Amino acid sequence: MKRSYKYQLLNKAEIRISKSETISNDQNSNVLNCFSHFRIRNLGFVSKFVLRASDFSNKGAILFMAVGAIAVLSILAIGTTSGVLQQLKLAKFVRDANVSVYEAGSVVSAMRVLWPGGQAPYASTLYGLRPRTFVFGGDTAEAVFIDEESKININTAPPDILARLPGLSGQQALIDSIAAASFSLKEELLLVEGVTEEIYDQLKDLVTAYGSGSVNINTASGDILAVLGMDDDLIDKIRQCRAGDDTEEMTEDDKVFSSSAEILPLLEPYSLNPAQRALLVGLISFGRLGTSSNYIAFDVSIKKSGLEGKTQKINSSFHIILDYAAGKIVQWYEG
Repeated sequence: MKRSYKYQLLNKAEIRISKSETISNDQNSNVLNCFSHFRIRNLGFVSKFVLRASDFSNKGAILFMAVGAIAVLSILAIGTTSGVLQQLKLAKFVRDANVSVYEAGSVVSAMRVLWPGGQAPYASTLYGLRPRTFVFGGDTAEAVFIDEESKININTAPPDILARLPGLSGQQALIDSIAAASFSLKEELLLVEGVTEEIYDQLKDLVTAYGSGSVNINTASGDILAVLGMDDDLIDKIRQCRAGDDTEEMTEDDKVFSSSAEILPLLEPYSLNPAQRALLVGLISFGRLGTSSNYIAFDVSIKKSGLEGKTQKINSSFHIILDYAAGKIVQWYEG
């Protein structure tokens, strides 16, 4: 007896038989035996594969945990490092700030030695007030000096002089309010009703709250001399006299008005006219014009040492006002 079969290998090693081929019963039995052997071997392979995959999975989990632990430790290390760096920066800032204060104070002490005399005759000239540079180790202090008594004193100036200050012209009520007030600092002008920031900005560099009110003719700018009522011709004559033989101010040969009594004699060779002479006599007699200064302002910039070849940056700046005659600091501002 003959049958027609067709063998097709399916999933899980199954065999589907169709009537397309004729084989004997023995052949059919042999085929089934072969398949059984194949299925057993195939399942053995799968079993071994599952075991090895399980081993691989355990190793992967360990590796994943190790990587995770390293990541966590790295984050903690970064956080700790960042904290330490912040503390180091803070410590450096505090150290630099403290050192800068002492360096600025040293500039004041040094200039008290460099300006000899009770009335600081050299400090009362533009040459004596020339900028200086001081070196402290690797740090540099650059100092600019300003004679506070080369300005208009808002505590003593009469209304007619205040009226010539920029921003105050034609404002009689405001002028009267300033003339009646008393100021410890020029910034207190902003407390006077009617003095706006715009007005203050126009006159702040021309006024002071320190000194006797006598403007130092050796250091006064042309703008200040004009506020005192001088015309351009008289201002030019004063500058020519101060400049000396080299015709340049702030040089070693600058001529010095050493006392009020010398002002007219030193200016006479420059052909003063009667009006100019009368004005000078009036300013001197009323104590509006003089030759000395007791209050000197220091603008000090401290540059910290940096890497070689690198430009130094300003670390701290100080505005200091020294009462030279009394030997004490009356104003100290950092910023």
